[in-house]
Amino acid sequence: MDILIMGAGAIGSLLAFRLGAAGHAITAVGRERYVRAVRDRGLLVEVDGRAMRAANLRAVESVEGLDDRFDLVLITTKAFDTAVAAVQVQPFVRQGALVAVVQNGVGGIDVASGILGADRLYAGVITTPVEAIKPALIRPLLEKGGLGLAPVTPGQDVEALSTVFTRSHLAVRSCASWQALVWSKLMLNMIGNAIPAILDWPLERVYAHRSLYELERDALCEARAVVRQMGLKLVSLPGYPVGPLVWMLCAAPSWVAHPIFRIAIPAGRGGKRPSLHIDLGRGRVQSEVEFLNGAVVRAGERLGIPTPINRALCEVLTGVARGEVEWYAFQGQAGRLIRRAREGTVTHLTWSGPNHT
Repeated sequence: MDILIMGAGAIGSLLAFRLGAAGHAITAVGRERYVRAVRDRGLLVEVDGRAMRAANLRAVESVEGLDDRFDLVLITTKAFDTAVAAVQVQPFVRQGALVAVVQNGVGGIDVASGILGADRLYAGVITTPVEAIKPALIRPLLEKGGLGLAPVTPGQDVEALSTVFTRSHLAVRSCASWQALVWSKLMLNMIGNAIPAILDWPLERVYAHRSLYELERDALCEARAVVRQMGLKLVSLPGYPVGPLVWMLCAAPSWVAHPIFRIAIPAGRGGKRPSLHIDLGRGRVQSEVEFLNGAVVRAGERLGIPTPINRALCEVLTGVARGEVEWYAFQGQAGRLIRRAREGTVTHLTWSGPNHT
């Protein structure tokens, strides 16, 4: 297949490497530094201390001037860049290309379908933690994980597309409901993300702090209440039993769950810093928190579900990213963040019953 990848970050580069190794012709659109690095030495993937070079890869800074007829387009940008990417790939979709939006957060699919239509559109999520060391050099941090895929239009054939990825040595989980897929991944992405970013703390330190653990647990419980009200059932993703994980976080008493998760959550990231923390440290004005905790808030407003903790985390982190809130006011200030997030909240949300939704 001829495959176009829009967004040559860590996820896009991992897919480029795997698909190229399977014999597909890959064109990756990235920033100037990425393109220059690929042309100079190729895309490198570090595994067990060895660097392997990607095959069948061409890197470009823009789709302008490309006269290729692509079979598949992968949009792997940050969620807030979805609209720009979708507009740029419109000519290829008109020629018959399938499109998979593979990213974190909730909202990108709605944006892409509004621009490209839903008939040839798929939702995708990646659960393999991967680190971008420098332009065109990535390092997968754990062997577990893989790709989740779902059709946006009911009845679309997802198995044929899944086969493309399984033959590229990716574990794939197909799902009938794209909403269940992206909300399940959102729950994973919420864990150990916003709070470490705001406090500028490593994940291990956050999860050693019981009150911060309880704050994050309650944010997840708010999200779980929203998902339940939407009528969605959380689905397991490659390497991660999302439903049982979230159920235990929300339902188990802190004295039971905290000693387990203070070890398991940092270990599950393979040493990778949370994405929101990375972006904040790089001075990015836009933050994906608006598509994570912010998505929970917006859905809660529509459904009449209170989400005060997610609202506070989103407002603080967005404010810091935009320069409207001084980061130093919250760096290392766990008590201040807890007080800010707990304003107007009551007891934490729990549900009985091991239905894993």
